[in-house]
Amino acid sequence: MEASKKNITEIFNRASKLQVPYFQRSYVWKKDQWERFLNDMEFATHSNRHYFMGAVILKQQETQIGEPATFTVIDGQQRLTTFTLFFKALYEANGQGEMFRTVFTTFNDSLIMEHNHFDRPIFEAILNDRLEDIADTDKSSTIYKCYDYFKKTIKPNQIDPNRLYSNVMFVGITLQRDEDEQQIFDTINSLGVRLTTAELLKNYLFNRNFDAYEQFWRTTFEVDQPTRDYWDTEVTAGRIQRTNIDLFLQAYLSIRIQDPELNVSSEAKERFYKVESIFASYKEFIEEYFKDKEKLIVELQEYAKLYRSIINPLATAQYLASNDRISRLNIIVFGLEMTTIIPYVLFVSKHVVEVAEKERMLAYLETYIMRRIITRSTTKNYNNLFRSLVLNQVTSFEQLEEYFISRSDATNRLPSDTQLSEAFKDEALTNKQAKTVLYLIESAIHSNRHNTKLLDYDDYSLEHVMPKQWRNNWSKEGLPPEQLDERDELLLTLGNLTLLTSTLNSAIRDASWEKKVQGTSTSPGLKHFAQGLDTFSHYIDRPEWNEVVINERADELIKHAVTIWDIPADTEQKIALLREAKSTETEYDLDHYAHLANSPVTSELFNELRPLIQKLHPSVTETCRRHYIAYKAEVNFVDVTPMASSLLLSLNSKHQGFNDPRGLCRDVKNIGRRGNGDYEFKLTTANDIPYAIDLITQALSKQVELSQPSMRL
Repeated sequence: MEASKKNITEIFNRASKLQVPYFQRSYVWKKDQWERFLNDMEFATHSNRHYFMGAVILKQQETQIGEPATFTVIDGQQRLTTFTLFFKALYEANGQGEMFRTVFTTFNDSLIMEHNHFDRPIFEAILNDRLEDIADTDKSSTIYKCYDYFKKTIKPNQIDPNRLYSNVMFVGITLQRDEDEQQIFDTINSLGVRLTTAELLKNYLFNRNFDAYEQFWRTTFEVDQPTRDYWDTEVTAGRIQRTNIDLFLQAYLSIRIQDPELNVSSEAKERFYKVESIFASYKEFIEEYFKDKEKLIVELQEYAKLYRSIINPLATAQYLASNDRISRLNIIVFGLEMTTIIPYVLFVSKHVVEVAEKERMLAYLETYIMRRIITRSTTKNYNNLFRSLVLNQVTSFEQLEEYFISRSDATNRLPSDTQLSEAFKDEALTNKQAKTVLYLIESAIHSNRHNTKLLDYDDYSLEHVMPKQWRNNWSKEGLPPEQLDERDELLLTLGNLTLLTSTLNSAIRDASWEKKVQGTSTSPGLKHFAQGLDTFSHYIDRPEWNEVVINERADELIKHAVTIWDIPADTEQKIALLREAKSTETEYDLDHYAHLANSPVTSELFNELRPLIQKLHPSVTETCRRHYIAYKAEVNFVDVTPMASSLLLSLNSKHQGFNDPRGLCRDVKNIGRRGNGDYEFKLTTANDIPYAIDLITQALSKQVELSQPSMRL
């Protein structure tokens, strides 16, 4: 790497070419930057002193003999573009248009600076005096606006181009051909230049293979403005804002790393799940596991087309049909910011061909999520849960039903009708949760018998019918203290909440029931804003709104909910039988195993191995079975059978084998075995415990996300 002080004519050397990376982002400077730039140029002229304009990083490319030396612009695109357009406008304002080409073209009269594929046509049309070729649509580009700003604003007598050539200075940093350009892109990104994941990835995937880019990337992600807008849409995911294309790239990677044939290590999966390093994850995934870059490009295109057909970040601002399963899930994803389910929804859409089966699965997925939202069940394990659905290749309704039924613990349970009913009357949801519940019920039952059309999700607000400050204007005569407290709790439940087409004016929000319904001459009330809502409008004519009516409405909502989010009739029976089976199992403890009691070797091995397994993850539980000790997260990941002088480890994994460099695992899928796993490892010496823990960690990582890497020999 070489760094030196350079002026404009040394950067724009007529014996060289400057190429903006073909897939780099468009020119983005706006009026504020142009105005400041122009002031700087005037200052550099009048002060007649050196004026520093920052660093420009260029990378030398291989060129043919007789051709200009070619450099890729790694950093400095925005400033160099602005300088070029500025001097074009300046020379024209001075009446010296021909002078521009003596500085900004090569000796063979081609432009020194070649722009990216977005900006190149308009950029070259301006600089080559082909303004008649510029269509009205091109004049909306930032490149044209920059040139037009300088043409209209430059005062020729205030700026001397020759002084600028002498006074404006850069730090020019030149990279040699063998230096890692992609590493430089990464470094710039880490230091604050906002190169997006998509920009970094397409430069990495295509380099300057224009044909492949046009065929696979541009037609998918950039073919027209609506397409670019779709992928650039900002989405809230957790606590951060991400572009829709980032969500897609993360979803695709989350699906592909579960492929058993790729044998992605548990440590790598942990890195790949991190949203702040998607590009680095793709590089490692391709170079270490996938290998075939061309095949991945084709797959990306296939998955991207499918993703766009089902995932809609603007779903909350669009009409929702009552039976549109995928749109209802989009309301959940983007209304509740529950993007963790996207990879599994994409996986189902890719691998389930039969439409009816897919619809049943999506409906059941909605049922599972909404029942858990209403009952305020935790979402802390959703990442692991939905990843495990992909890992276990759950591609049928029966598999999905069995999977959720088997999760009878509090962390992952499928709430029953009874639990759902109780929650409507007891639980206080967040405003977003309550709005989503009511909106999805309303959309499912909304009748066409009235003239009021169901609005978009975003068009509704949430209102407490009996206000939180009810004591100000609502009767409390004769209510004992305990009933006052009960009313405070009840008014937070779903029975007292309604959608409205607009937020009520603060003047009537806390008003009495009569005034809140009718409103005033200047502020409409519930009667106006709740028209046509089948979940509430028929209550407007009630003479009063109290605990009895709130509970009555809750009962009505419950009837709708258990129908909309129904579960097969025998679901609760299956769950009960599963719990009963677990409760009636013979209970064993460690004293049950004779070899632990009688063999010092086996006992020492177990006492050293056991705490290491238990520390792998907080979700790990230990259960003593008749023949083995089971260690479980979501399901058993290792079963330990005490033997006469060893421990037999049964490793449970759905993928084909383990990362087992010593080849000590035995495939027992097609033969009898003690535990649940398809592979066995015989532990005979304490020296092999670290190796055993590594294998066990790989099995566990298929079920939960681990924060610590496993030990490895």
